[in-house]
Amino acid sequence: MLKKITLCALSAAMICSLGACSKKDPQEEIAAFETFINKEFQESMQNDYLTMHSYFTKPKDIGIDETKAKPEFQITTDKDTDKIKETLKEKKKALKEFDYDLLSKKQQEVYTSYKYNLELQEDALDKDYRYMEQLFTTNNGIHISMQRNLERLRVENENDVKSLISLVRSTKSCMEEAISYTKQQIEENTLILDKEGVLSVCDNILENNTFYKTLENKVKAVHLDAKKEKEYLKQLQDAYEKELIPAYTSLKTFVNGIKDEDNHITGYDTIKKGDDYYEYLFKKNTQDDRSIKDSIELLDSIISDAKDAELLLASKDYDVYADWLDNKIYTEYKTYEDVAKALEKYTLENYPGIELRPYKIIPVTDLKNDLISSEILPFSVDSEDPIQVLIRSELGTNSPNSLNAYSIIAQTIAPGTLYQTLYNNQTNPSLWMNYCADNSSFRNGYSIYAAENAINHLQHEEKRAIQLQRKSLPLQSALLARTDIGIHYEGWTYEDFKKNITSLNLDSETTEKLYKAICTNPGNFLSAGIGYMEIYELHKEAKDTMNDKYDDKKFIETLLKSGNAPFSVIQENIEDYIKSPEK
Repeated sequence: MLKKITLCALSAAMICSLGACSKKDPQEEIAAFETFINKEFQESMQNDYLTMHSYFTKPKDIGIDETKAKPEFQITTDKDTDKIKETLKEKKKALKEFDYDLLSKKQQEVYTSYKYNLELQEDALDKDYRYMEQLFTTNNGIHISMQRNLERLRVENENDVKSLISLVRSTKSCMEEAISYTKQQIEENTLILDKEGVLSVCDNILENNTFYKTLENKVKAVHLDAKKEKEYLKQLQDAYEKELIPAYTSLKTFVNGIKDEDNHITGYDTIKKGDDYYEYLFKKNTQDDRSIKDSIELLDSIISDAKDAELLLASKDYDVYADWLDNKIYTEYKTYEDVAKALEKYTLENYPGIELRPYKIIPVTDLKNDLISSEILPFSVDSEDPIQVLIRSELGTNSPNSLNAYSIIAQTIAPGTLYQTLYNNQTNPSLWMNYCADNSSFRNGYSIYAAENAINHLQHEEKRAIQLQRKSLPLQSALLARTDIGIHYEGWTYEDFKKNITSLNLDSETTEKLYKAICTNPGNFLSAGIGYMEIYELHKEAKDTMNDKYDDKKFIETLLKSGNAPFSVIQENIEDYIKSPEK
C-alpha cells in the first residue's frame, strides 16, 4: 500500500527512554523528552529533503545532518508496510515510557500531538484501506507536486544544483511506482481519477519547453564558472530527456488507456468500504475528533446564517446588496500595500505582538487552482529574504480598493495565515510541532476567523455591506466542506450538488468543473470549512460562558498558543481559559 509516511530509525534517545524507572526526576524527564522529540524532528527532516531544504538554509545549525537527506522523489509501497508497522510500534512504546504528568504544559501538547500523528499513521495501514489513497489528484497529486517542487526549489549554490539534477533523475522511478499502484487500484475497483486534468498537466510539460527553461535558468542564476555550468546544464538536460519526459509520457499513455467503467468519477460513496475510508480521511485532513454527522449540522448552521444575512440585506436595501454582489463596495486604499499596512497596524493593536517579517505582494493572473485568490510561497524560516505573497489581481473583483482585496489580504497576511505562521515560529519552542505537525484545518479556519475580525473593525459608511462581507467569508469554505461530505459520504448526485451551491452564483461551466474537482480530490475541500467551524464553536462557547470576562485578545492568544496541534489540544486550552481567564 502506498502511503506517504516517513520511515525513521529508532533514535538513541528513544532506546534510552525505554528503561523502566519507578520514580523519575521531573527535570530529567523534561530534558529526556526534549531530546527525544528533537531527535524525531531531525530524523523527519533528514528523511524529507524537500521539506528540509524549503524551511532551512542552515539545517546544520539545528542539528540536522543534511548529508542524510536524499534529494529524490519517492513513495513507499506495499513491501514497506511491515517495516512501517514495526517502526510505529517502537515509536509508541518509546513514547509510552515518558511520564506525561511530569512533562511541562508545552511538552504535554507536543506529546498529545505526536501520539495523535502516530495513531493516524496506524489507521492508514488498515487492510481495508489498501489502494484507497488517490495519488493523481488534480490539486496535489504526484504529477503536480513533482513539477511544483522542482519549479519552486531554492537553488543558490553548487550543491543545490546537484540536488536539482538528482530530483529530476528520480522522477521516472517515482512515476513508475505510482502508475503500478494505480493499476492495482483498477484491479481493486478503488480508482478515482480526473483523466482530463492529469492529461492536461502531462501535455503542458510534454508539448512545450517552458518547464525545462525554468529549471535551466535556476542553474544559470547560480553563476558557476563557465566550465561547471556547461557540465551541469548537460546533466540537467540529460536527466530531463531520459527521466522526466519518459515519466510523463508513461503517465499520459497509462491514463489514456483507463476505461470509464474502471474509474469511480463520482467519489468514495460508490466504492466498497469507501465510507469507512472517508471517515479516516476526514479525521486525517481536519485533525478533528467530532463526528461527521455532528459536523454536518454545524456546517449547515453556518451556511444558513450566511444565506439569511444575504437575504436580509437584499430585502432591506437592494441597491447596496447589488453593489456588494457586483464587487462595487470600495475601500479608501489605493494599492495592495496600503491595505496590508493598515491591516498590520490593526493586527499589532489587537493581537499578541510579534515581529512581522518583510514580505512582497506580487499581483498575478493565475494561481495553482481556480478556487484560491492568494498564496504564500514556501519560505525559509532562517532567512531574511522577503516572503513572497501572490494575489490574484482580477480587475474589479480583487482590485486593491475592493472589499474582496481587503478580505484576501486579511486572510493571507495579517492577521491571517502569515501572522499565524510567524507567531508559531516565534513563540512555540518545539521544532517538531512547528515543522512536522500539521493541522492545516486549524490554520485555514483561523485565517477566515481572523479576516472576519478585521472586516468587523473596518470603518465604512456601508455598514450592512461590511457585515454581509463578514458573514459571507466562511460561506464558500463551509459549502465546499459540506459538498465534500455530501458527495463522498452521503452519495450526492450532480443535481444534489447544484441545489446546495446556488448561493455561490456560479455559471454552469464552473459548477460542473467544481463538482468534478470535489469528486476527484476526496477530502481536499474539508480543511478550511471544518477548521472555521471548530473555531466558531470555541469562540461562541467562550463568549457565552464568560460574558463580560471574555477578552478577545486573550482568546486569540489561547487559540494560537498550541500551534499545529490537533483540535483536542486547542479545545482543552480554550476550556482552561474559560475556567481561569486571568491565566
